[in-house]
Amino acid sequence: MMGSRGFLSARDATSKGLVGVYPAPDRPGLRVLSPIPEYLFAMKAISMRPADFTDHGQGRDMADLEQLRERTGLTDLAAALELVSEFYPDRRIPPRAALGLEELFKGS
Repeated sequence: MMGSRGFLSARDATSKGLVGVYPAPDRPGLRVLSPIPEYLFAMKAISMRPADFTDHGQGRDMADLEQLRERTGLTDLAAALELVSEFYPDRRIPPRAALGLEELFKGS
């Protein structure tokens, strides 16, 4: 099983936003960064598990992608594929990911 490290994008360092600070913004302490929704969508799409999209959209990856689709405002397959390519320009989109994205945007 491959962890998420295998799916990091070359844009990883510039694709995170500050989501919290402790104890205060003007004092030294913990800074919490999280990947932006677009990066999460691309990472989730490229790492999609093969059996997930055959479950008629009920699998975990598809459920996560549906939520991220809404958060990113993606409305069609072409835009989704372009977004994935922006984060992973040197990677070919796996057939399972392309099929899963087709299922996600079916009827859009």
